[in-house]
Amino acid sequence: MAAPVARLMESGVGRAEGELPLDINYQKLAEWLGSRKRLPADWHRRLAAIQAKVAEAAKDLPPGLLAGLPGGADAPIDYFRAVALRDALAAGGERTLFGGLAGAAGVWDAIVKAYEKQNVFMGEAASTMVANVDYELPYLRKQAARYSQLIADAERRGSEYVKAAATCANNFKQESARLGIAGASVRAELAQLGASLPAAFEAILPQLRGEGLGAAIDYYRHFVAYAAAAASGEPQAAVDAAPEDLPDVLPTLAEVREGRTAPPPERSGGAAEAAAAAAPAVEIDWDAALTGGDDAAGAADPGAAADAIDWDLDLSDLVVAGGGEDTGAEPLAAEASGGGEGDAPAISWDIELTEAAAAEAEAAGGEAATAPSDLLQQRPAAGEVEAAAARLAGDADYRAGLSDDLQELRAFLTQRRAELSGGGGGADMLHALLPPAVAAVDARDVGRLLAAVEGALSALADPQLRQLLLIAGSARYLDRLSRELGRKAGQEAKMLAAAKEADARRHESRAALAALAPRSAALAERTRIAQRGVEAALSAQLGRRVHVLGEINSALAAAAKAAAA
Repeated sequence: MAAPVARLMESGVGRAEGELPLDINYQKLAEWLGSRKRLPADWHRRLAAIQAKVAEAAKDLPPGLLAGLPGGADAPIDYFRAVALRDALAAGGERTLFGGLAGAAGVWDAIVKAYEKQNVFMGEAASTMVANVDYELPYLRKQAARYSQLIADAERRGSEYVKAAATCANNFKQESARLGIAGASVRAELAQLGASLPAAFEAILPQLRGEGLGAAIDYYRHFVAYAAAAASGEPQAAVDAAPEDLPDVLPTLAEVREGRTAPPPERSGGAAEAAAAAAPAVEIDWDAALTGGDDAAGAADPGAAADAIDWDLDLSDLVVAGGGEDTGAEPLAAEASGGGEGDAPAISWDIELTEAAAAEAEAAGGEAATAPSDLLQQRPAAGEVEAAAARLAGDADYRAGLSDDLQELRAFLTQRRAELSGGGGGADMLHALLPPAVAAVDARDVGRLLAAVEGALSALADPQLRQLLLIAGSARYLDRLSRELGRKAGQEAKMLAAAKEADARRHESRAALAALAPRSAALAERTRIAQRGVEAALSAQLGRRVHVLGEINSALAAAAKAAAA
């Protein structure tokens, strides 16, 4: 037995064809109307003529009338707006004897009738729906998405610029702190750093004069003395050598440790030249007899006179007189006697070396009167410390000599530690022949001495100290560093300006996005009016329900959703 077939109400089953709704795609509407003789083939030409009449009639419209209609004053005038204009003008307009519209209302009534003749308005509505659904509304949606993306990008970039500005400010602050400046006036503060260079070297001097470095130098001196004595075949001489008899090694390091550092060459040289230029020339008369010719002959023939000079001085009987008090120096008297007919007069140089003169001679670079072993026990005065720091700050060759001495000492200690760590029978036999000052130092002691030397080298190679040397010694480096810091200081302002610009673009995009909303809503409303108008007109003409379908419904739903958001 066959299963019963369910019949649902309103399902169309059993209904006449005229009762079924007619569905027409909006893109095929004009073609459908033309194929069924509902729209003339030349409807485009007729529509152009009607639109020309609309343009002329719109010039005489009362001010503000178009703005009061849906869509505003900027919306184009189509059939449906023409109907709205006619009705608005007819509400208070004149009429003819037979009840027809007159004046401006009559003009717009004629335009409406021209639209309705042979359904020209349906062709216009079909064209409007295709243009709006397929082109205008998608374009506005893309524009809205583009502006939304621009807003998001501007917000992201603005936050990144603000973070970058904070990073730049922090970097500049850290760089300024590393250099030791406040950062308010970069070049002036960098130039002032050069004045702190002697103070930086003065802070290193205690490490250079430390006990560990002194012990390393003494160890090196004893070993050099032993090596020299062993080479000459007298190793016992190194064992019995007094401290003052040890060889002088590492001269620059010894000067710094003993406080014998002279001022920088450029200072002492300039002062000496200035003093020599200011002092008057003194002519010295040695009071010596010229033999072998008279004065006239000497004057006539200088070369012959020079060959005949006899100073008549016998230094074998030179006597240095003693006496005097605790002045540090005493008068010197010299007696000279020579052959000839008579004794030459005694010469008294009458030179007295005072403490002040000795100090000046020492400052000028002469040898110190005190033995190096005694200077090691003395503590340098403040002036000596300043002289050593000034020399190290202003003399690159002196700094290089100090570094070479330390490198030499480090190389020696490194080699000795390797030798002592290796051990062996031969090493034990030689160990017994070493001086006590050398034999008492084992590999661990050498390691401690080497650490002291490494510490001094590290202090001289400090990055901040090298930075100060570059700033003080190179104007080009100072210019480059000040420009680099100035660029870092300006990066924060650039990042903040970029953040401000990004914020301005965000506001512009937001305003443009807001302006799209009414345009999209008005366009969707025009499309909906055209759809409903065509459906109503065709339903009335055909006597059945007509639906205009397709993407138009989705587009209108999306526009309504966007307007609600």
